[in-house]
Amino acid sequence: MESLGDSYQHVNQKVLLHATCSVGILIDRGLGGSSQVSFSEISFNVAVVFIGGKDDREALSFGSRIVEHPGIRVFVLFFRRDNDEPNVSIDVDDEEKFVDEIITIAQFKTKIVTSNPSINYAEKRMGINEEVIVEFNIILVGRMPPIEHVDDRNDCNELGHIGSYMTSQEFSTTASVLVIQ
Repeated sequence: MESLGDSYQHVNQKVLLHATCSVGILIDRGLGGSSQVSFSEISFNVAVVFIGGKDDREALSFGSRIVEHPGIRVFVLFFRRDNDEPNVSIDVDDEEKFVDEIITIAQFKTKIVTSNPSINYAEKRMGINEEVIVEFNIILVGRMPPIEHVDDRNDCNELGHIGSYMTSQEFSTTASVLVIQ
């Protein structure tokens, strides 16, 4: 990824700081190419990486809206934190985790996944697995999921920990990344 300069990074940070609505930062790795494609010829596989937190809930919501296009397939990858086993009681004191895992995911699976064949859902253990991500055209991630940082890089703070990692040269994918706050 080439940086466009400090001035763009400064603008991004200001927008994220003062926005009163959802904001997305697109790291474009050739999404759509240089030629114009008609509406009926669009065919994209989109991954939504869901770890938890309000930004990931917004990314999940955006993914459930864009799947309305007949040429878009969405794959929700729920990465479980803290090595939780599915269907095990959750500490209610961790309200954010409770909302994410119980309400958001349950509603998503009940209302959207069962009624729309263009959406797939899978649960994975924590740790971004590059083999899971390579088959997608675009990856949606929340800016600030409630996890510890993935690595020590801090050059793209406006992308968050997961977005910074996915846009780094160490993460080998040609997929574009949309970071949502």
